[in-house]
Amino acid sequence: MFALVALLAGLVVANTVLSLAYEARLTEQEQEQTNLHQTALVSERLLRSLDGQVVEVRGYALTGAEMFLNGYALQRLEELRLLDELRRRLAGEDELLRRVDRLEAAIFAWRVRVADRVIAAVRAGREGGEIEAGVDEPLFEAVRADARGLTRSIDARLDGIRVLVAESRDRLDRQLLVNAGLAVLLLAGSVWSLRHWITVPVAQLTAQVRRVASGNLQEPVQGTGPVEFEMLGHDVELMRRRIVDDLEKTQRAVEALEQNAPLVSSLRSQLRATDNATLPDGLRIVGRLEPAHGVLAGDWYDVITIDDHCVVLTVVDVCGHGAQAGLRALWLKHLLVPALAMGLEPGEALNWVAGQMGDTGEWFATCVIVEIDAKSGRCGYANAGHPPPLLFGPDGVEELPATGPLFGALPGQRWDTAHTRLSAGQMLAVYTDGITETRNAAGDEFGDDRLISCFRAVGHRDPAAIADGVMQTVHAFGSERLNDDATLAVVTRSG
Repeated sequence: MFALVALLAGLVVANTVLSLAYEARLTEQEQEQTNLHQTALVSERLLRSLDGQVVEVRGYALTGAEMFLNGYALQRLEELRLLDELRRRLAGEDELLRRVDRLEAAIFAWRVRVADRVIAAVRAGREGGEIEAGVDEPLFEAVRADARGLTRSIDARLDGIRVLVAESRDRLDRQLLVNAGLAVLLLAGSVWSLRHWITVPVAQLTAQVRRVASGNLQEPVQGTGPVEFEMLGHDVELMRRRIVDDLEKTQRAVEALEQNAPLVSSLRSQLRATDNATLPDGLRIVGRLEPAHGVLAGDWYDVITIDDHCVVLTVVDVCGHGAQAGLRALWLKHLLVPALAMGLEPGEALNWVAGQMGDTGEWFATCVIVEIDAKSGRCGYANAGHPPPLLFGPDGVEELPATGPLFGALPGQRWDTAHTRLSAGQMLAVYTDGITETRNAAGDEFGDDRLISCFRAVGHRDPAAIADGVMQTVHAFGSERLNDDATLAVVTRSG
């Protein structure tokens, strides 16, 4: 690719230099043509000046009037100026300069042998009519012949220059046409080379990378084209193999977990959110859950379908980690989900479950339950000491505060049901403190303000893209592995 482009570029540069040379030569010839044209005009003025001198001398011979003598002197000054200008304009033109010298010698001979003698004779008192006839003698005819010969030589030189200028213009036009053709070839060659060596290999490599990103890890990745793309393809292939190896290790770890720890595997399966939950038209709910340790979390979320247009979103955070927290979370889920499915309002469901569980000892949980009517957007919710969910709307962010204490912390406590509205185009985000309490290397918390800014910065209307973008930002702030279980649920409602 680069050799072809370099060759075409070299041809364009060479022809451009040649075009500039032609153009410079043409400019020089046009200047010479202009100078010769002006020189021809000077030669004609010189001939008229010489004729004027004859007239002035004849007038002086006939009348003896000094005014003719003064005119003769002025014509002589004009003659000297025009001769100097001729020599200046014809510098380098040796043949024409020799003609100027011959003309000047003829003028001098006529002046000494004729003009000066006539003027002296008039001043001596001789009759003008006797001496006037000598003014037009053959010596002045020689002057006229030399002057006309000089003019014809200049005109001939001018005609030759005009021919050269026309030829140079033709050559320049042809060269510019050649340059245009080469430029088109260079452009076409560059486009072809770019497509053959850059665009096509990049497209092929991009397709292979997207295939890997979509989960198809069986086909190898291979870069084509320049060596840089081959190296990039090799690196991507190494990454694919590493992913395949990690997946195999993970699969073996899961299999070992299922073989050696059936309780944990069963807990994990039962705490998982309901798959393929049927949602009313216009309502979308997406959740993300990441355990802090192992594969079992004390967090859980689920979506319970009540009827054709009503669902309940539940997000629970049980204190602790591991199997013990998982058992408590499952106990709470097996009581709370049936209570909600029976149609109890969120606050009533928490009060009923608290009555069923009795004294929970030292463990506690936080919980948010949101009942959503997809048709009207009306929401009833209960918040048991949980971080307040965020309702994003055109007027800003509304927090849904607690409607009661932590669940299980103090026996005998009660929870109320509050109400709000999820309008079309709004978004509701429910999260656990594992997200906002994530810390970076400097010890700074991610915090509520960063979370709100993150939701605003994601800029998607798709809840899955919103949830993924927020979780990626949280990991980028803290680390790939969080210190606490983290759960996020995003709800959107369209018109």
